[in-house]
Amino acid sequence: MTPVTEDQLQVILDERFDAFEVKIEQQFAAFFGKMTRYIDKRFDEELAPIRRDIHHIYKVLDYLMKRAETEEQEHIIMYGQLDRHDGWIKELAASTGTRLSKT
Repeated sequence: MTPVTEDQLQVILDERFDAFEVKIEQQFAAFFGKMTRYIDKRFDEELAPIRRDIHHIYKVLDYLMKRAETEEQEHIIMYGQLDRHDGWIKELAASTGTRLSKT
């Protein structure tokens, strides 16, 4: 067996250290991937009921907004009819000589 020089030993150690470093990085990547999937799954499980609640709230708000819009349109139509009726009543009162009260 021939003796190993310090430079040769350094090369051998560097090669082994590089291989060890690559192996550690691969294992860390695998572990990190598993942890990420686990955490994502847990968040999905925990957030699912909250997402359902938020979806329900949006549906209720959408219903209420549509209802309010419909009521607003109905009020506009009713006020237009009231204005026309008021005009007709005043025309009738004027043509018949009827005096309308201010109340």
